[in-house]
Amino acid sequence: MRIVSFTVVGPGEADRWLRPFLEQFVPLVDEITICLNNADEKTRKLAHEFSESVLEDDREWGKFQNVIKRDYLEFVSHLRPDWILTMDCDEFLDKRIN
Repeated sequence: MRIVSFTVVGPGEADRWLRPFLEQFVPLVDEITICLNNADEKTRKLAHEFSESVLEDDREWGKFQNVIKRDYLEFVSHLRPDWILTMDCDEFLDKRIN
């Protein structure tokens, strides 16, 4: 079974929860995917540290949120996942899942 992560990351996330958020996926998924939305350089660098599947989409989030997510899902589909684990950067799985 192939499992990939799916998260959209905005500016300033590297200074918040992004590293521990991404670290939780390392033992759980086959591939971490990230969509950067107007991300700053520090966030961009951290995203590329964890993933080779990084999409950058700088359209306005509030106006194009549904289109950004749709296009990101299309981007992830080439990985042919059986499951996609979708979470926000401030959400964490219970430690018992690891």
